[in-house]
Amino acid sequence: MINLVVASRKGLIHDVKAISSLSLDSDHRVVVALINLRFTLARSPVKRRRVAVEKLKEPGVKERMAENLCAKIEINEEEEDVERAWESSKKAILESIEATVGFKYIGGKKKRTPFWNEEMRKAVKDKNDVFRKWVKERAENNRRNYVICRNAAKRTKRKVVGETWERISRDLEEDFHGTKKLLYLMTKGYRKVNKEKSYSLKDDQGNLLTEPEDVDRQWNGYFESLLNTSDEVVSDMNTSDDDDKENQVGDEDITEEEVMIALKHMRDNKAAGTDEIPAEIYKYGGQHTIYYLTWICNMAWKTKMIPMGWGSAVIYPVHKKGGHTNCKNYRTVSLLPHAGKIYERIFERRLRT
Repeated sequence: MINLVVASRKGLIHDVKAISSLSLDSDHRVVVALINLRFTLARSPVKRRRVAVEKLKEPGVKERMAENLCAKIEINEEEEDVERAWESSKKAILESIEATVGFKYIGGKKKRTPFWNEEMRKAVKDKNDVFRKWVKERAENNRRNYVICRNAAKRTKRKVVGETWERISRDLEEDFHGTKKLLYLMTKGYRKVNKEKSYSLKDDQGNLLTEPEDVDRQWNGYFESLLNTSDEVVSDMNTSDDDDKENQVGDEDITEEEVMIALKHMRDNKAAGTDEIPAEIYKYGGQHTIYYLTWICNMAWKTKMIPMGWGSAVIYPVHKKGGHTNCKNYRTVSLLPHAGKIYERIFERRLRT
């Protein structure tokens, strides 16, 4: 009879015993051990919200969005504080988004089936309700109602699944000529490899950090050392080039045409920055949105100050190669607000022309 368990670490096993199995005619015994295991619970997936920009493709949604933005965004020509103007308009834009297209929460373990919409939900609910009634009462009439609802649910499923695949094929065709983001996401989803995310890091001394606070502190220190470089001024730098660039930019106001050109060169399906406003809201927000962007960009240009939010970025570490516990094996992706990108594109175009 074996009542021993060999362990490589002292203190791992506290007690071991052999007990009779449930099968009385067997010579085997069940070995039970009291084991002291220390492990870190995996982080629960963090849900993030994003604007449901895909709803802008539905009929009439762009028009409702433009009307809502026109009603909520107030432009005060006497306003001189660009920070206050941006915060008030950002709040109005987010309220318009909530009222028209809404937000979509991503993350978590459960993924919704693409064809599971409100029509499909109602058909399945009606079928289940009739089925429960038939099981409870066992009447012939209830059985006939269940068969009718079951067949109706099957027809609804076939119709919704067909429409879903047609929509996916149209989206793939449009995405193929664009950012190819949807194509990459679908390819990644069909891969057989399911790698678990690593939430642990090693510090500068090589010690493994597992606590969320320690991991966040290590990321913050790494990003500060990577991005916050010292500003050194070269004394013999020729400043004539800077003077020429200032002359090229000019002192004239920013026009609506320049804003429209900047918006035209911005791609769809790009992640939003700290303000949660995607580029599609500005692109399809109507003429009033164009006028608002021109107004706030001119205010920043005249006051020589930009809103603090335009310079704030969301930094995401993307793994490149090597171990997942080393910060140096990641590259950083910074997500800036699209309003600030529009402002930058205008002056970039002026310098290039």
